[in-house]
Parts: sequence; structure tokens; C-alpha cells
Amino acid sequence: MIEPCAAGASDEIGVSVKVYHVSRGQPSSAKVSNSEQDAGGTPPSECDVIVVGGGPAGCTAATILARKGWSVTLLEKDRYPRFHIGESLLPMNLPILQRLGVLDEIARIGVLKVGADFPAPTAAGYNVFRFERALDPTWAHAYQVRRDEFDSVLLENASGSGVKTFQGQRVTSFRSGAGAVLVEGRSDDGQPFRWAARYLVDATGRDTLVGTQLRLK
Repeated sequence: MIEPCAAGASDEIGVSVKVYHVSRGQPSSAKVSNSEQDAGGTPPSECDVIVVGGGPAGCTAATILARKGWSVTLLEKDRYPRFHIGESLLPMNLPILQRLGVLDEIARIGVLKVGADFPAPTAAGYNVFRFERALDPTWAHAYQVRRDEFDSVLLENASGSGVKTFQGQRVTSFRSGAGAVLVEGRSDDGQPFRWAARYLVDATGRDTLVGTQLRLK
């Protein structure tokens, strides 16, 4: 049975992802039993971690894991650049972007944001909260970005950090095998694919790959 990983696995990077694992240990390629290989006709591709979803959460998780020495494959259903609603960043996103090494690029494509307006029963109809008034004013601003540009920067950075990134790859299901999580899907040109890994990171957002298959929603 696929088991949920400890919460700390996602807390470190400060983004929302679900991690499922079949074994713990140091980085090493996942192995699939002969029975699993025979079932599909062709041995599936293998890695330590499969990240499903190439948005901010998926790219962040994949980048940090790859820099730690894990073999990481990221599968994204769309092709970039692609339209997506958003994004209004917050100040505490900035140290994460700095850690990823993309903060200067985000500053280049973004619009500086020094605060936020909140509806209120005042003459103006709103109150302004300036980020410099936060309890921790270390980061006194944020940025407004276009998601097509923002996501492209993060995906390119993940690829440059050693993540194997594949676009146009829609994951349709996953299951536990002998010492591996098996992920199956179909590319946008109609070709089926199959991957095996020790860990599966669900960063599919509203698609909720894991939650839908396990009927958790």
C-alpha cells in the first residue's frame, strides 16, 4: 500500500504538495520486479521521485530534491508557456524564490507590490496593509506576476537544476508495485507512458491526482 510520507517532507520547501512513498532511504534508482515489467511488455522508466504537475509547487519540490542528489522526473500535462490565472505573490514567497535562485528573474518580469487592499466599512471602502508593517518586515514587498511567465521561469530553473522535465504528459493513474510507485498516463500526441519511482509527489493542484484516485475528496 502506498503510504503518506511524514509532514516534514513538504514543510521544508514551504509549498503545498502531497508525497507518497513505498520505501525510505538514500537516493537510488527505483527497481521494478520482473512481474511488473512483464505486465507492461516494456520495462518502465525509473527514477527516485516522480513529481506530477509543473506549477510553482511541483517545480519547487523537484528543484530542491534534485539539488539534494535525488533522481527526479517532472511530468506536466500542458506545454509552456500556457495561460493560467494569477499570480499575486506574498513577501514570504521571496525567500523561497531566493533559495531557488530565481528571485532576480522574478523581479524582472514582475510588478513591485508593497501592500494589499482589504474591503472595509470605511469612507474609501477599503483599508491598506503595507507589508513593511508586518511582524517580520525583512521582506517588505512582493511581486505581481503573470503565471505563464512565472511558471516558465520555475520550470526552466528546475530543468537547469537536474530535473528531467517532460511537457504534454498527462498522468491518469498510479499504483503501488514491488518496491515502487508506478505512474501511467498518455502524452498529448496519444502515446502511453509508464514510470516507476520510490516516491510520488502530487503537485497537480485542483486536479488532485492522489485525492481523486483514493476517493479522498
